[in-house]
Order: sequence, then C-alpha cells, then structure tokens
Amino acid sequence: VKHVLSVNEFLGLIMNADFVVTKSFHGTAFSILFEREFMVYYDEQKVPERMYSLLNAVELDNRLKHIDDLSMDFSPIDWHQVNEKLEQMRVSSRQFLADALGS
Repeated sequence: VKHVLSVNEFLGLIMNADFVVTKSFHGTAFSILFEREFMVYYDEQKVPERMYSLLNAVELDNRLKHIDDLSMDFSPIDWHQVNEKLEQMRVSSRQFLADALGS
C-alpha cells in the first residue's frame, strides 16, 4: 500500500531535512524556501524547463543532475546570495503586476 503524504507531512519532511534529494519541482522550490541543502535529479531526455529556469535564476543549476549522473555537490549553498536573487525576483514580479494592473 502506497502512503500519500499530506501537505503538512511533505512540507515537514523538507523543513526538517538536513539534505533533500528530489526530482519534483515543488521539492526543489520548498528546499530553496526552507534553505535546505539539496540535489535535484531528472529522468527525462532533457532538463525540465521550469526546474532549470528556477535553479538558474538563483544560480543553483549545478544542483540539477540527470538520474544517470550519481555525482553530488556537497558544497554549502550560499543562502544569502540565493535570498538576494529571490528578493530581486519578487521585486520584479511585484513591479510587473503593478504595471499590468495600472497601479
């Protein structure tokens, strides 16, 4: 019997992890938001676009590997730099919405 995690269980696992290994976009996004060290593996022929886009935007694309590549990057993530990138993205998004809504 396969156990399906509740949202709270899923978030709790990531929030309390020392290191996350994932292949999901949401696992990646929450690893970044909760400042968890992580690696992302994909099994498609090409890199999933939104996964690459997110990781590239915060300069963590080195954390994305094909499932056949079992190497891992254990260098610590500079969360200060990542958070600065995220804040720039938030500001840009707010400005885009304000402009689009005429505010």
